[in-house]
Parts: sequence; structure tokens; C-alpha cells
Amino acid sequence: MGPCSEDPPLLPPKTEKIRRAVPADNGGGTPRPHEGSLFRKVFDGCPLRVTATTTWTHPSTQDPHLILGAEEGIFTLNQSEPEATLELLYHSRTSWLYSIGNVLMSVSGKTPQLYSHSLLGLYEQSRREQRPGVHISPHRLLPRKNVTSTKIPDTKGCRTCCVARNGQTGCHYLCGALDAGVVLLQWYQPLQKFMLVKHFDFPLPSPLRVFELLVTPGEEFPSVCIGVAPGPSPARPVLFRTINLNSLTSWFTHAGAEPSCPGPVQVTQLDSETVLVLLDRSVKLVTLQGAPARGLVAPDIPFDVAVEAVALVRGCVQAFWRHGVQVRQVGSAQLIEELRDQRWTFRLLSSHSTLVLETRPTDEANAYSNLYVQA
Repeated sequence: MGPCSEDPPLLPPKTEKIRRAVPADNGGGTPRPHEGSLFRKVFDGCPLRVTATTTWTHPSTQDPHLILGAEEGIFTLNQSEPEATLELLYHSRTSWLYSIGNVLMSVSGKTPQLYSHSLLGLYEQSRREQRPGVHISPHRLLPRKNVTSTKIPDTKGCRTCCVARNGQTGCHYLCGALDAGVVLLQWYQPLQKFMLVKHFDFPLPSPLRVFELLVTPGEEFPSVCIGVAPGPSPARPVLFRTINLNSLTSWFTHAGAEPSCPGPVQVTQLDSETVLVLLDRSVKLVTLQGAPARGLVAPDIPFDVAVEAVALVRGCVQAFWRHGVQVRQVGSAQLIEELRDQRWTFRLLSSHSTLVLETRPTDEANAYSNLYVQA
């Protein structure tokens, strides 16, 4: 996550809804080369500077919502409505989002901090503020115990967060990167909240290019990966730089001097044995120890474009670069499908649960964007 500007963003009025029609067909107008079997457009002409996304299903209506974190605040898009409308939920700059049940976790604020929000509370508060004649902010009328947004203590200056679920125990974990250490929180279902379980003081790299949890079978808590580099040999093509959150001593693992690694990097755990790593314009499928994943003909998938982000969807790797998407089969590296158009820039906003893609005209860096979700 890049540093936040100290200037407050320009915010729409709280009662403002942002509406944009989603064209039913091309009609010979704006080119839509990236629509088809991969993605479906959900918003045309988005004015927000989007930084993060997550999804939420309203428990009463069962309507699927796309939640957007942006420099302008947190917004929701009800994908069941015939007219695409963005509604403001929370009026503060946001750089990271995660939803679990009806709780939304965010890194928000001019000085970033981890927050917990009641999605139902935010949703109902937004509806009340849109009613004519309402001049008092509804949250001032709520009892203290029903406040919709609360700060997580001791997380001021949070740079980013990551989450993971331990498949053996079913526990959900959230890890936050602070200025000089990390905090680990665990989800407690009866209380519907994340609670602090560990705090480690350690100076993290700057910039922090990788921050992901890795769950090791048999370990109670995950490790947090804070760096990745090319390995010393084909038998170990990846080196992970991790903090073991299970120990109070000898918990930092680092295998020698970390070589420079140009270009984007990404670490995503696929299952208890396999980790997907974007490194040196290729996707490597490796074990938690950095060795090639077993049982694959092609554990290394090279690309002929400068890949910026990747996601695994239905046994295929989708690789996103500045002007398109390549889809390759895991195990064989065969090219299955490709979208390529120099007139548009592509940016993957989220690779968790539902993929969210943003496009803009290449020659208009400040133009409004179009938003798509995985078809």
C-alpha cells in the first residue's frame, strides 16, 4: 500500500448517490473489448479512486453487494438493482477492506487505523440519511453499544492487513502491519468480532511489497510473509521471508541476503500445501518451503507480458497486465484465453472471493473508470 496523501479527499455530500447506467449493448459506442466470458460490467463511469473491494450479502434481502473502499470513503453497490448506484456508507479515506458475516473490517482515516463496522448499521444509517428532512446525523441518536464503527485499539498507523483461515481448526485470523511491528487478531464468532491474540515488535520493510498470512498444517497460528525472493536453485525456486507467530523466540526466518526483485510480486496460499507466487514475470506454484509443488507438469508458468497481479479461478491462472488479461491452465501453462487492448488500462482491484477489475482509457489517466466482476 502506498503512502496516503495528507490532503483530505474531496467528498460527495452524505446524501448523494452516484448513479451510472450500465449499457445493455455496445451500440457502436465506447469499445468494450474486455467483456465476454471472463467479466461482467457492473458500473459505467465510476468517479471514485478505488483502493480495495469486498463482497457482502444482505441477510434479509439476500441482495449481493459489492463494497468499495476508496480515497473518498466506503461505498456499496447493490448488484440486484436495475440501475447501478453507489451509496456512501462511511465518510473516510479507506485503503483496505474485508467482510466476515455482517462485519466489515477496514483500514481507514487520514492517519490509517484498523476499524470494525456493522454493515447492517452502516446500511441502515445510509438509508436514514437519504430521507428528506433529516438534519441530525443518525449515529448521534444511537445508544453507545450500537455505534456502527469502532477503532481497534493499538492499531494507529496501520499500513495494511491480511487475512487467512486455518482449514484444520476453522479459525479466521487477521494480521495488521504497523509502523514497527505486527498484530494478530482472531475472529470470535459468539462476540462477532476480531480480538487481539499476539503483538510482535519488529521493523517491517519499507516499502512493504508483500504482506500475506501462510497457514502451516499443525501450527496453531499462521506465519506472516513479509518478503519473497528468487531461490538458489530449481529445487528451491522461491525464498519466503516470514515471521512465525507461534513462537516468542527465533520466530524470524530469513535465508541470507535477499536479492533484489524487480517488478510486481504477489504471494497467495491456495491450500495447505501450495502457494502461488508472482515473481520475475512468472507464476511459480511452490510448497510452503519454496520447493516446486508436487504433481504438476509445469509448476512454473512464464508470461510474455509484464504481469501486475494474478488470481486462480477454476483451475486456471488469470494474469493481469497493463493492457489485458491472460488465462493459462495450471499444470500445463497452456494459454486458454486472452483479452488484449492497448486502448484500455486494466487493474485488478481484488483477487479474493469475487474478482473485481477496473479499466480506464489509456490516453485519459484521470478519466472515470469502468468496474467489472468475474462472470
